[in-house]
Amino acid sequence: MIENATLRDDILPKGARVGACQDWSSWAKETIGDGWAAAGDAAMFVDPILSTGVTLALQTGHRAAYTWLTQRARPDLPAASLWRAYSDYLRGEYGAFLTLARYFYGNNKAAPSWWWTAQQLVNASGRLRLEDRQAFTMATAGFFPVPRALGAGAEVVVPLIQGITGAADGLEAIYRDTGVPAPEDLSHETYSLVAPFRLDLRTEPGLERGLSGRLEVYHDLVTETPQMSHRLAATPARIDPALAPVVAAMRECSDVAGLLARARALLPARDPAALRGAVLGIVRIAAMKGFIRLEGPRESVSLPLEAGACA
Repeated sequence: MIENATLRDDILPKGARVGACQDWSSWAKETIGDGWAAAGDAAMFVDPILSTGVTLALQTGHRAAYTWLTQRARPDLPAASLWRAYSDYLRGEYGAFLTLARYFYGNNKAAPSWWWTAQQLVNASGRLRLEDRQAFTMATAGFFPVPRALGAGAEVVVPLIQGITGAADGLEAIYRDTGVPAPEDLSHETYSLVAPFRLDLRTEPGLERGLSGRLEVYHDLVTETPQMSHRLAATPARIDPALAPVVAAMRECSDVAGLLARARALLPARDPAALRGAVLGIVRIAAMKGFIRLEGPRESVSLPLEAGACA
């Protein structure tokens, strides 16, 4: 009906053109402060096209309350780091849905294309037998970017997702088939930094570990890069905080062999075999989270490198 129509400029005062606003999401400049924390829409607001507002309000309110209870129960933990972990959690949950919302407005394509985008985010490795529509269902249900489960939680989460999506058996493969080489196969790999990251506190509900009313606290890799917010919850890992200097050195190196040599210089008192295993484990975790990109082995690697060298 409007194929041959033209846009008129004489309807609004002073010749103003008709306009439209899309993606009116908003993030608070600060989500935590001295004696306060924001949750729900007060913290971040994602365009309601996915109808996630109530879900995120309940999730973030729950996490804020449990962070406060954990702070009271664990005075040994630095409160600032504990609440920064809450802020990181906010960015991860909202960033996941914001990624889909911005894709929708930026492309305005047919529904199958939107489902395909959800597939790339939920099933980035391509190792799950999911139809695009099923991946979209998982994304909008909050399983983003991968289903998170710790310990025995997979026994509950996997059947739940299968019921939501109608997915076939084999969904549990996401916990064991990552698409990243095993640690022992990484020593000759080169890599590039996708997003800067640090080693810092992370928190998860700890009910299955007997932590009623408070959170499990551990150290994991965290990034501040907004475009990577949806990866914050991927592959939860527990990393020894003493390895923070090694994590910091990763941005100065471009190959794993050099990083191993630097680690020996940074932590000379550590058992060499144990340190090597820990460093290779961190490299693997960073690759699984998407913070680094593995680029294959260097054509010629000379070992051992001088202590502290990064090729």
